Amino acid sequence: MAWPLFIGNILNTFYNLADMYWVAKVGTDAVAAIAITFPTVWLTFSFGMGVTIAGVAFVSQYTGAKRLEEAAHMAGQVMIMATAVGALLGGLGIALRAPILRLLGAEGEVLRLASAYLVIVLSALPFNYIYFAYRAVAQGSGDAKTPRNLLVLTVLLNAALDPFMVLGWGFFPQWGVAGAAWATWLTQLLGAAVSLVLLFRGRLGVRLRLRHLKPDWPSLRRIASVGIAGSLEMGARGVTSVVVAGIVSRFGTVEAAAYGIVMRVMSVVWTSSGAMEQAVAAAVGQNLGAGQPARAERMAWTGAGVMFAFLSGIALLLFAFADRVMEFFAVSDDVVRTGARFIRLHVYTYGFWGAMDVLQGAFRGAGDTLPPAVTTFLSRWATHIPLSIWVSYYLGWGADGAWIMMAIAYTFFSIVTAVWFKMGRWKRGVLTGRHRARAVGERG
Repeated sequence: MAWPLFIGNILNTFYNLADMYWVAKVGTDAVAAIAITFPTVWLTFSFGMGVTIAGVAFVSQYTGAKRLEEAAHMAGQVMIMATAVGALLGGLGIALRAPILRLLGAEGEVLRLASAYLVIVLSALPFNYIYFAYRAVAQGSGDAKTPRNLLVLTVLLNAALDPFMVLGWGFFPQWGVAGAAWATWLTQLLGAAVSLVLLFRGRLGVRLRLRHLKPDWPSLRRIASVGIAGSLEMGARGVTSVVVAGIVSRFGTVEAAAYGIVMRVMSVVWTSSGAMEQAVAAAVGQNLGAGQPARAERMAWTGAGVMFAFLSGIALLLFAFADRVMEFFAVSDDVVRTGARFIRLHVYTYGFWGAMDVLQGAFRGAGDTLPPAVTTFLSRWATHIPLSIWVSYYLGWGADGAWIMMAIAYTFFSIVTAVWFKMGRWKRGVLTGRHRARAVGERG
């Protein structure tokens, strides 16, 4: 299950990487504008991700219990909530884009370009959340290939449109940064439309009907009860990216550009742990629904171990070839040197971070979203952010301090997450006793 999710996650990051590649040919201000918007876009994604986290938990456990009508009903409610949350967050992001960008240190031409980019990209947020909801339903049903294939289509289209709309190839005007945003907007609209078609055709085993899209307030409250902690957790991650971008960008345009590129490189690396996290979440949910908590636990620890080994190996390669990775983006020598240094300061923690992500995914698949929320908040807001400010400004470590504190905080809290998971309270799941008993009886 993790392999197609991994490919899909890799492809999803290509939206940003393709934009960055072509915009780099426009100029340094354009690169800095795209780089400085990344935390804001991630923040708007993050706050709504709790909805899809809840979708995986409910759909996977109802599927494991062979209650497909209940699974389809919850899928419809997840779709309703995801679309509403996407519209709300997109509107708020557009309204608040200028103060957020100024907080991050944007000014002058960078501020103008970044503001225009955010208006277009955030207006497509409901489309993106429709796809996220579809992916959650597919993942909970055990189908990781169809969402990946849809993502292949949209990413290839985005990559094909970028040079035409950014640089003005053919009959297109040269729209620069705005062109990259419009290419993303069009492809995400296509992804949302195809997602709805696939859900109504029922290729997942869970087939959506119009009756499932009628708001059911008790079900929506159940989704919210599971999803709120997940949204707060993901939101804390997103806000952390915004704050760290603000800390780093205040040391100069070179640091801001390097930060944006390194974060995109990290997003490609983390797609592997994200894929394993999603696969483990679905597997844990289905096994809990089927009355197999011991097997759910084995799968979680196996996924965490695989990610620790894999990402530790990737870290060694990135450490050795950090300069080559930065040179790929055709930026100035100063940005290359700064970005390579940023990579080498924190890359050794990737194995710990990947294992922590997978175990947090296991918590989410069980519907126990409080432990990931607590560890995320403590690692970022009680440790990473305050220590970064202290060492960067008061001890004079500069932008490097944020990366060093990131490495320390996430290594420690990966151990905390493992201990908490071992305690086993997550094994209760989210199904009612009636559904759980029925699943165990059918298995017997």
